[in-house]
Amino acid sequence: MATGLSMGITAVAGCSALLDDDPPVEAIEMTISDVRSPDVGLTSATIPVIFEIQNTHEEDRIPTPVIDYNALINGEETFSSREEVPSLGPQDSTTEEFELVAEYSNVGSAVVDAVENNQFRITATGTIESESAETSFESSYTY
Repeated sequence: MATGLSMGITAVAGCSALLDDDPPVEAIEMTISDVRSPDVGLTSATIPVIFEIQNTHEEDRIPTPVIDYNALINGEETFSSREEVPSLGPQDSTTEEFELVAEYSNVGSAVVDAVENNQFRITATGTIESESAETSFESSYTY
């Protein structure tokens, strides 16, 4: 159960659009909307993280955004992934669940203890790409 909630997002335009028909990826807002209870095993923990992804542009579609991100638990990088999400029409949004797998052998004991005790902060940072356009994002959630 979530004991605290803290969300934030920073969208920074990445590569400059060279063509007028590049999708407006800077219009994507991506936030962590929920974190489900971790499934804690002997060698790893799987943490379901729910992302809300919205195209705030009023006119343009964003075809098949690709999310390339790193996940940090209590500031320590624990997971990297590349996920493709469905195309987003103007003003469309989607909710996507990404499973973060923290291998205990790759993280410090403080992260393992925090996850096992259900007291941690997840931060996702990365890029969102569509065709030749790219933007950056960051979102956090305290569990």
